[in-house]
Amino acid sequence: MYNNTFAFVVVIFILLVIVGCTCNF
Repeated sequence: MYNNTFAFVVVIFILLVIVGCTCNF
């Protein structure tokens, strides 16, 4: 079974990367 906490952290990390890249432009 997948660990929901791990998946949640991964999603948050990806969102932060997307927001960070958007702010750079």
